[in-house]
Amino acid sequence: MHFAHGLCPFPMKTYRYQLSFTTPAFLGNASQQAQWRTPPIKGLLRQWWRAWVKRDRYCGVEETARL
Repeated sequence: MHFAHGLCPFPMKTYRYQLSFTTPAFLGNASQQAQWRTPPIKGLLRQWWRAWVKRDRYCGVEETARL
């Protein structure tokens, strides 16, 4: 099903967050120079998300499962 621009019944929501790292963030390239790259950030967020969801599911909190 295709919708004209702006007519989608389920518009995309945008969220903005400010994050600070509590674990080391290895953000560098092959030359050992600092470089902001998306894959390491996504990997760290995925790791913490999985830890959070697993903890909540095994502790009986069901609200997280609906996210």
